[in-house]
Amino acid sequence: MPENNSGIKISVQDEREEKIPAKKSASRPTAKIRSVARPKSTPKAKSVTQSTAKAKPAKKMLQKPTVKARVGKGGGIIKFVLAMMVPALIVGAGIYAWQNNIAKTSLTEARQEAMETEVTFEERLRNLKNKLTGVEDENQKLKEKSEEMNRRIALLDKAKIVFNDDELGFGFTYPAVFGEVVVTKTEIASGTKFIGTFSDNEKLVFGGISADLEFDKEKAVEVIAVTDNQGFMEDNGDYFFLAFNENEHEVKPAEILKTASDKKALLIDKNSFVIDPEADGLAVDIGGNVAVLLNLDSADYKGLVFMNSDFGMMPLESFKQMITSIKN
Repeated sequence: MPENNSGIKISVQDEREEKIPAKKSASRPTAKIRSVARPKSTPKAKSVTQSTAKAKPAKKMLQKPTVKARVGKGGGIIKFVLAMMVPALIVGAGIYAWQNNIAKTSLTEARQEAMETEVTFEERLRNLKNKLTGVEDENQKLKEKSEEMNRRIALLDKAKIVFNDDELGFGFTYPAVFGEVVVTKTEIASGTKFIGTFSDNEKLVFGGISADLEFDKEKAVEVIAVTDNQGFMEDNGDYFFLAFNENEHEVKPAEILKTASDKKALLIDKNSFVIDPEADGLAVDIGGNVAVLLNLDSADYKGLVFMNSDFGMMPLESFKQMITSIKN
């Protein structure tokens, strides 16, 4: 607030009050003059002050009403701030509660999902254990069946069947696992040809031809089957394979066995036949097989050949053992 030279402070109303028409001046508050201590030597200060208050503009005196307004409205600002903070706190509390609720819900759902996952995993684990148990049981049953089969095979391996043919004039013992022996006789030319097979081992055969079998000499036979034989002939330690029409082919046996009747049986293969320099190739067809050539005492059938073409089915030692059981 400005001060005059005499030290008197003057307060005025807002400029808006100055603009009120003069006819309403009776209700307008008059400017209050605050008296302060001043020297008595200036008696005319009152009139000067009053005239100055009436004539001097109040533009510079607006600061005091502004201060009053600010001071008077201080409580309103606090109320305004509080009014803004309270809803904010309410909204914040609501958001916090909402987020907390969502968090709790998410946590509950996560726990539920974890429990369901755990249950599902346990169910899968139980199912897997059940399957494994089933597989183990099945494997145990298969193992038991396999052991039973092996026992039966062992019994069959030990089991023997005795075969006898009085017409052919021989008999022998063979493994029961080979099944039944089937002998087929075929009339050809002037004689008979026979072939013996096993129902469960087609790789083992035996055969021969009758003593009276002859072929027309005009019909040349280039290769003779090893089963088309009439036994063998021995001459001074040399052995000869006997075929039809008095055909003779020298053989050098790989081994000489003895039958149950104490007769010789010649173990031969393709290397056993002596090749005639004048002949074109091997006259007797034995292939890559092993055979045994032996003689019979029958009047109709003079010889017999056993041929084994699979040592997996019947090893060589088993083959020899069967030969030694022949009664001829």
